[in-house]
Amino acid sequence: MIASLKARDWITSVVCVAALSACASDPVAPTDSDDLMVVVAYLFVGEAVDDIHISKTVPLGEDPTTAEPVDDATVRLMHGTDVFTLTPAGDGRYRYDGVDLVVGPGEEWGLSIERNGSVVVTASTVTPAAPTGVALSGDVFEVSGFGRRGGPQTNNELEITWDIGTEDYHYVVIEGLDPNAEFILPDAFRANFGGFRLVTQPTQNGFFRVRQFALEVLGPHRAVVYRVNQEYVDLFENQTQDSRDLNEPPSNIHGGLGIFSAFNGVEVGFDVVRAS
Repeated sequence: MIASLKARDWITSVVCVAALSACASDPVAPTDSDDLMVVVAYLFVGEAVDDIHISKTVPLGEDPTTAEPVDDATVRLMHGTDVFTLTPAGDGRYRYDGVDLVVGPGEEWGLSIERNGSVVVTASTVTPAAPTGVALSGDVFEVSGFGRRGGPQTNNELEITWDIGTEDYHYVVIEGLDPNAEFILPDAFRANFGGFRLVTQPTQNGFFRVRQFALEVLGPHRAVVYRVNQEYVDLFENQTQDSRDLNEPPSNIHGGLGIFSAFNGVEVGFDVVRAS
């Protein structure tokens, strides 16, 4: 899922530090950190379930992408009396292959993970309501040519807006839809920029401004505004830790580490074109 491409690695990095000291207070957590599972599990309202990942912890300071995946677990999702068993997809990822699992707004979902014949991890989350009032300031974004120093000749921007409440958090995902689209910047300039950031930070603002340097390609794009749960915000805000800070990061995973959360998004579209 686009919404989580940037999230999984830093979540593993944040929660692995807790294996050093914090989990001893959890009576259902494994006492051997080698057996401790890091769970990153997301549900998206109206979308297929294919964004559940399970791995082991990594030593503090090591690259979280080297975490050993867990491919031998039995993973189930529960809603009311319905139970759905997920299919391993390799590299620690699990998905649901059927068509009868429909995630709706305002629903409580449970997660259970079983290894070696016993349930070792459980969690629950409630799917949020959809964002309201999502709108674009226009449906065409014109990008200009570039001056001598490689900067755009104009400072065009497109604003995405939505309604907010006092406790609401949202983030925005922007994606180019044409895999063969023409790049905006020539090759000589593109190497100097960090590229298109697909996922914004959770925010309580009711807007996000898309500027020319935030885009990579021409053609059709989509912007999705997601309402997020507090457990996601808490873990995001706690992503910076070091060896002197061994406080337990926020987690709603019982018997393990990580996060089980849900999102609800509204999509709008726009085209990126060169100014005439």
